[in-house]
Amino acid sequence: MVLDVHQTRQATAHPFFVFPYHPASVALAEKMMAARVLLTRPLGHEGHSGCIDDFSHALDIPLVAIEVGQRGDNPMSRVCARQAMAGFAELFFAGPESVRMRTPLHLISITRRYTFSSKADSVVDGLINLSPVCRGTLLMTDQETAIAPNDGFVVFIQRPHRNADGLIAGTIPRTALCFVEEFRHGGFNNQVQHVI
Repeated sequence: MVLDVHQTRQATAHPFFVFPYHPASVALAEKMMAARVLLTRPLGHEGHSGCIDDFSHALDIPLVAIEVGQRGDNPMSRVCARQAMAGFAELFFAGPESVRMRTPLHLISITRRYTFSSKADSVVDGLINLSPVCRGTLLMTDQETAIAPNDGFVVFIQRPHRNADGLIAGTIPRTALCFVEEFRHGGFNNQVQHVI
């Protein structure tokens, strides 16, 4: 088992798990409960291929990654790490019967992706990672077509643009906003499919 605590570049409403579709990882996350939302994404999703969670998926071993919403070490990341380690220890050393679910795990998946067209384009003020939005909500400042197609949540994905050699090319980050919808509350559904 690998625990990988990330910090997203923007603020987030609360910590969330993120990794590709992998039943063992999802089952592990449900029991550890260091976060309460699971964001699924396709294996080898653009910008993520080669990441440790894809490596885990390819080897068919469980992994848990927790996004905590800020750069670097911070109180939220330390709390998440402690909760995850405690949950892992309780699960594997005390037995699964001793693990109590604190909160149902919300399973969500990216259903639409919007690419920022220029430096001037940005997320509408007030929206942070996992902000709930209603159908028809404007999501980006310079794109009238970037509206929420249904009720759901927004997630910001920011990665630097890289050239064919994998080196960072230029100073403008390759930025995108993703719209996600919730599939179900708690448990794990083997029928969940990724939609981009």
